Parts: sequence; structure tokens; C-alpha cells
Amino acid sequence: MNTPRILPAQVSWQADLVPVSTVFDDVYFSKAGGIAETEYVFVNSNRLPERFAQLQPGQTFVIAETGFGTGLNFLVAASLFTTMQIDGQIPNSCRLHFISAEKHPFLLQDLRQIYQHWPQFRELCDRILNAYPHLIPGFHRLDFEALQLTLMFGEADRMFSQLQSTVDCWFLDGFAPSKNPDMWSDTLFSEIARLSHYQTTFATFTAAGIVRRGLKGQGFEVQKTQGFGRKRDMLIGSFSGIGPQLPNTHPAWFQLPNEQQVQRVAIIGAGMAGASSAYALSRRGIACEVFEQHQSIASEASGNAQGALYIKPSWESSYHNRFYSQAFGFANRCYHRLDELEWQSCGVLISGWNDKERQRQQNFNSKDPYSDFLVEPVNQSDASQRAGIDTNSGLWLSDGGWVHPPSLCQQLLQGVRIHTGTQILRLSMEHDKRWVLSDQQGQRHGPFTQVIFANANAARNFAATMNLPIKPIRGQTSAATINTDIPLTTVLCAKGYVSPVRNGQLNFGATFNLNDNSTELRESDHQENLNNLFSCFPTLKNHLDETPELNGRVGFRCTTPDYMPIAGPLPDWDYYRAHYRNLNQRHSRWPQPQYLPGLYCNIGHGSRGLTSAPLCGEMIAAMICSEPLPVEIDIVDHLHPARFIIKQLKQQP
Repeated sequence: MNTPRILPAQVSWQADLVPVSTVFDDVYFSKAGGIAETEYVFVNSNRLPERFAQLQPGQTFVIAETGFGTGLNFLVAASLFTTMQIDGQIPNSCRLHFISAEKHPFLLQDLRQIYQHWPQFRELCDRILNAYPHLIPGFHRLDFEALQLTLMFGEADRMFSQLQSTVDCWFLDGFAPSKNPDMWSDTLFSEIARLSHYQTTFATFTAAGIVRRGLKGQGFEVQKTQGFGRKRDMLIGSFSGIGPQLPNTHPAWFQLPNEQQVQRVAIIGAGMAGASSAYALSRRGIACEVFEQHQSIASEASGNAQGALYIKPSWESSYHNRFYSQAFGFANRCYHRLDELEWQSCGVLISGWNDKERQRQQNFNSKDPYSDFLVEPVNQSDASQRAGIDTNSGLWLSDGGWVHPPSLCQQLLQGVRIHTGTQILRLSMEHDKRWVLSDQQGQRHGPFTQVIFANANAARNFAATMNLPIKPIRGQTSAATINTDIPLTTVLCAKGYVSPVRNGQLNFGATFNLNDNSTELRESDHQENLNNLFSCFPTLKNHLDETPELNGRVGFRCTTPDYMPIAGPLPDWDYYRAHYRNLNQRHSRWPQPQYLPGLYCNIGHGSRGLTSAPLCGEMIAAMICSEPLPVEIDIVDHLHPARFIIKQLKQQP
């Protein structure tokens, strides 16, 4: 899939530091009346004060915008929502989702300068600046508790075609049709209609005929009204057509279920995937209970002393790379919110440790669509300076680092009820479509409206998940006790990884042992880890004994055939086999899918759970709560638990 490079906003600055687009030859806002214009055109014309005041406990309100620009519209709407919530006019359990597309987002340094204009929004501006994503294509969710900001970097029509949501009101902003005609397309108007429900409102500063005709043609009631200031007219209206429907191009078998009730959720597994799922639901006020078969949380693959937060950059614009690039940013923002988390955002150096890797990195540097923003090539001198030891050239991830996974699970599970030493053996459905869980002692737990399987390889023991093609891969990590100072200051990745010293130990590894279920530590594996460490980073030999004292641990990665996690609703396997068995034949209409009611999974994270688990947990929580999804729908399809059976059915004669 071709994903164009994101080009940042090209601006010049007026004497009063108001930015002007050099591409569209127009100002982003009026210094004299920018806030007043937003309040008049978008906030009041969409009747937001009145509609916010009508929100019921637990309700979510969704605003979508066609041009984020400086973010002024978000600042004004979010500040109104926050003020009304503080004043008791909006229940504390309500949330505001603000979704905005932007083809040419500002560079961080430019946005920082712009926000000096609005000291009244200083706190929220600082939160945006601290969480502002790298300028890479796709969705980027910023979590500000009751405020959720989803930035979509790319063409507006394409971004909204990838959005799974129901929108309550539209801010149709951006440069005027005369300046930016490509954005105001029929495709965009059709996506606006698809995402709207009956009586979804819109407001826009323009009264241009192309906009009026485009909206009316998609079922909107459109009327002219007095514009702001010296502007004569603007448009407002509401949607009078049918409710939102997925486009015909979206495969029927990947269409998602609509949860009718969400009251109490069970999560099986207290590793990173389970903890991330519980955290995302808890932030929405959803009651969760976590069941862990071991006596403590993070006891299996999530129990290592240190894990690397990183991605392996690739120039290919695949679903795999798109997902992990976005997941990397989401995880980094999540970890920065956890004040008590043991971790270091010290950067990760992906070493060009041999000729093959150096060639791969050269290809990446010449072709990557976002290397200027996410990944920085560094020569041998720069790499050594950043690492603190002599090393090879490589790719530098400034947002990478290391995390203590047990600390992460503990932080994510704060306030969540946890049942340790509780092995769930069976699930049974009650007459009201609620689930009861039975453990090894015969005790019953529940009922639950939803259940999330986050138990990695143990998911194979349940009928609902036994069809998923997961495979355990044994990995042994090693830890050397350090008696001298090692100046390593960053995580190094090559044929394995090594992290800066933690608690007097240098942690490195790990082996990949296929078809091996041994839980015993092996000296041969320690030696393999040590040989890989010294072959990739020979300087470390000078800081370790010739035969260092080594300990470590064994874990089993839960892997999938396509190296993507499995996250989403669990299909009714028999229904899929019966109704989609002729997928290699052309049909005009396929039936809607059926799912196992309320069952989800979040597994298959391999060795990258620190990167992928938080976003998958957020996505599942959004599905359960019928909120806007945090990733593009085509990526959701490539995480979907049904993707493997669909592939099998397509291959049948």
C-alpha cells in the first residue's frame, strides 16, 4: 500500500507572528478575532453548549473536523467541555472525542510558537505539545482523560474513509474552496454522510456553492446564515438521511459488532496485553476484573527485568509497519503518563552491525516516507556518542527506551480488581447473554457482559480461541552481575538487544528456540546470548569478566504467522465456515458476520508487546464502548481474529 510522505505546513510569519500558509496563500487564524470566530462559526452554530448540557452519564460526544491547522477549534471546544464538566453541567463520566484530519501538520517548534498567542489555553496547549506525534501518516490518539484528540495525518477524504465512528457534529474547516479545491471533494462529502447519524449537525465558515451542493447531495439540510464579522454568509445544517453505513468496499466479514450493553468486563491474563486492556477500560469508567493463573501478575513473557520499546524501521508502507509506527507513538505517550513507572526514555540505537543490516538501513534512509520525523540515521561517531560506548552506525529512535514490564503491569492495573492464582478453565453463557467464568477450584465468577482473552499461548485451551494460529517461541534472557561501571546509556538492538545497567545487572538476549517447551535455564543459551552480544558490540568485552556470572529467565513469546497481534472480537467460527465458504467466487452481497457475543482477544504480540499492547488495548476498549477507533479500519482488519480463517476459506477450491 502506498502511503505518501507527510509534508509539514510551509509557513511565513506576519509581523504579529500569525502564520500564513505559503502553499494556500492564506492565514491560519485572525489574531484579533480567531477565538471569537471559532466560537461563532463552530461552537455556537452547532449548539454545543446546549448539547453538552444534555449529555447523560457515560455518554460520549464526537466532533470531527476537516482541518486541524493550529488546533484552535479543538482548544475552544475542549475548554468549553472541561469548564462545563468542572461546573457540574456535564457528568464526570462523559467524554469528548475530537477527530481531526490534517494534510500538512505543523512542526512542533512552529506549533509551540503559535500557542504563545493563547495564554488562556496554556494548560491544554502544553498537553498537546508534550504529546504531539511525529509527522507520520495515519491516526494518532492523544489521551487527555475526558478529552480524546485523534489526529489523522493525510488527505481528509482518505483519512475519513478509514475512520470507524459515528459523528455528532462537524467542524468543516480548512482553507477556502477557492484556495484548496482538492479537499472539498465529492468523496469527502460522501464520507461525511457515512459517518453521520440522523440530526448530526455541521457548520462551516464558507458558503461556496461546491460545499452547499456537495452536502445537500449527500442528504444534509443546508441553510445560509450570517457569517462572522465582515463575512456575509456561512453554512449550517443537519443530516436528514439514513444512518451511518460502512462503505461497500469494506469486507462484510470484518464488519464489527455493536455492543448493546457494557457493565462488567472480565480479562483473562495479567501480562502486558491484559493490563493494557484493563487500563483502557478503567479510564472509561468500566468495571474490570482480571484473572491470572499465577500467584503474581506479569509472570510469563511480561516478567523480564527490562524490555525494549522500539520498532524496526522499514521503508515498506505495509500494514505491519503502519501499525507498529502508530503503536510506538501511542505506547510512548501512555508510558509518559505513568508517574511511577520504572522506565527510561533513553533512546534506542538499531545497529548496522553487519553488511546486510547496513544495506537494509541504507535502503530505508533513501526510501522511507517519514525518516526525518521518527527515525534518524547516525554515523559511527554520532552513534557511539549517543550510546556511550564505541559502536557501529545505525538508526536512532529518540523516543525509544527500556521498560521494566512488571512495573508497567502494576501501574496499568492500579485500582483494578485482580484474582491471582486463579486459573479459568471454562466459560459458560447465561440466559441473558452474560458470561460466567469457572476456575480450577470450581468457583464461579461473574456474570460479565464482555470477556477479553489476554492470556497469550494459554488461549489455545479455550474453544473460543483454539482456532487462532498462535505459536509459542521460547526465549531465554541473560543478566550479568556488574562490578565495574559500564557507560552504556541507551538500548542497543542488533542480533538481540542489550539495555543500560539496571540494579547492578546488564540484561541482554534473547534466544529464539523453535519447537522447544523447556522452562529450564540453559548454560548453552547463556553462551549464545553472550556470543551475540560480543559479536555485535565487542567494546562490551572490556567491561565484563571473561566468564561473567550469568542468570536470567525463560519466557514464551506468543507469535502469529503474519507477525501482527490478534486483537478484536472473536468470530462464531461455525458461522464463518458455513457462510463464507465460497469466498473465491464472486458475490454481490455477503451476509453480515456473527460473533461470539461479548468475546474479544488481545494476544500474539511476540517480542514487541511493549510497543503493541497499549494500542490494541485502546482499540478493544473503543470497540466495546462503541467509540471512535484509534487506528485506520484497514489496519483493524489486519489485526482482526477472523483474518486467518478468511484466508483459509479464500484458498479453498
